[in-house]
Amino acid sequence: MPQNCAFLNCPHSRRYEGISLFRIPFPKSSDSEHTSLLKLEAREAWKTAILRTRQETSDLKERFVKHNIFLCEVHFEQDCIESFPFTDAHGDEKIRKRLQTGSVPTLNLPVKTLDSLPGSSTPQQRRTIVRHDAPSTSTASASRADKTPSFDDLKTYFKREYLYLHGWTVNVSDTNIIVEMREQGYLIPKYYIQIEETLEVTVSVYGATVPDTSALFPTGISRLLCKYKDLHDLLCGLEICCGISLISVEPEQRVSDETFLHVIPLVAAKQQSPVNYCQVRRSLKCEVLVEQGTNKCRPCCKIDEKMKKEANPVVHTTVYGPVTPVSPAKRKAPLSKCSSAKLQATVKDERLKLKEAELKCTQLEERIKRMEEEISSHGVRIDDEMSKSFLSILDQTNLQTTPHMRLVFEQQQKAMMTNKYSQRWHPHFIEFCLSIHAKSSSVYNELRKSEQNPDGILYLPHERTLRDYRNHFKPGSGFVLGNIELLKSIVKTYEGIMFILLVTY
Repeated sequence: MPQNCAFLNCPHSRRYEGISLFRIPFPKSSDSEHTSLLKLEAREAWKTAILRTRQETSDLKERFVKHNIFLCEVHFEQDCIESFPFTDAHGDEKIRKRLQTGSVPTLNLPVKTLDSLPGSSTPQQRRTIVRHDAPSTSTASASRADKTPSFDDLKTYFKREYLYLHGWTVNVSDTNIIVEMREQGYLIPKYYIQIEETLEVTVSVYGATVPDTSALFPTGISRLLCKYKDLHDLLCGLEICCGISLISVEPEQRVSDETFLHVIPLVAAKQQSPVNYCQVRRSLKCEVLVEQGTNKCRPCCKIDEKMKKEANPVVHTTVYGPVTPVSPAKRKAPLSKCSSAKLQATVKDERLKLKEAELKCTQLEERIKRMEEEISSHGVRIDDEMSKSFLSILDQTNLQTTPHMRLVFEQQQKAMMTNKYSQRWHPHFIEFCLSIHAKSSSVYNELRKSEQNPDGILYLPHERTLRDYRNHFKPGSGFVLGNIELLKSIVKTYEGIMFILLVTY
């Protein structure tokens, strides 16, 4: 049946663009007791308003049972409708509308013929039952309470004491409002609510921040869109997620990238150690707060299921015993001679390799993009005249007149063409590298191109290679006369204690 407005003579349906239709509320198994009560009361109000001008036929009864009753947005006040902008699959900006829980129709209601006759009493004014608070003294005060309060209203609101805030501490400043509730035996508050001047709300439970996807924020936005008491009642009506339960089964290294350890410090007793705490492992996407009776959020449940599968892998058995896993086929193996299981294993292995290659390509593309951004932001643009002057200087440079520069270029060309494990360096180039390393080892490591430093400029010997050339003597059998004469010439200028120490060494 098409989704049309259930009110008599209301023409709106799904064919009208910009007009939203809302389904009749009905309680779900995941709803809390407070939410279910609101939905039941709103459902009865909807049914009364619809049956006021329509006869309850068997078809209409069946639609009520199947929750196939819709009302358009023109029958509700604007305060009862929440709008959220989103982008569809085609990239177009659209608006999604949602009806607040407990809202009933009050505008543009169908009127009976007897209601318009002279002398007939005016129909009873309907009211919106969006929230359950203390009854107000007038209609103006009730409509004012339904609106979203401003930051100044909240500051005025928290100047008074309320019975439901017994055991909570409130700290009001010019920029934010902090509400805390502590439990005995814990060093950090159980509930921590911070309301910014822009009405942005930050809620944490034992130090863990509640995300926007939690049941505490049904709209998906961490803003105060209702009265504070409604947020307080919803917070107290939710349970704390118990986290992941299979920590001991799964090694910690395999879940560290998907989970985090939620540590809650406790007050240490005299008999206990000075550092006392309890800990819970949670998913990185843990919702922290869940509905009553759920005990665990969906991200933590997914990781639990994943860990159970990995801890208890499915072993296929036959009458001959368990089936061993099949290895993929070799590169030159004929596919016509391979079994179906081996072909499946080969396809899986190729897909894994393809995913790894795609990941490496993505990382390289991000690195190139980051380098291009750095060049565009920090690079110095050279005009044509300066570029020509640099080229002329390089052309006029004669490597034959500067043998040291020629040696450096030759060593670089040789290092680029040979394997790094079979590289032999020129002694004069080794002395040049030793002088740089002696002045600054960090500068030497920055200049040297290696796997750890791919952004290096020159091919230079490793520090272990330079270590072998310090205080080097030509080896020989027995006492080498040349080495002894060299030592004599070195210590000839030394006097006193320095000479004795060197000779002893």
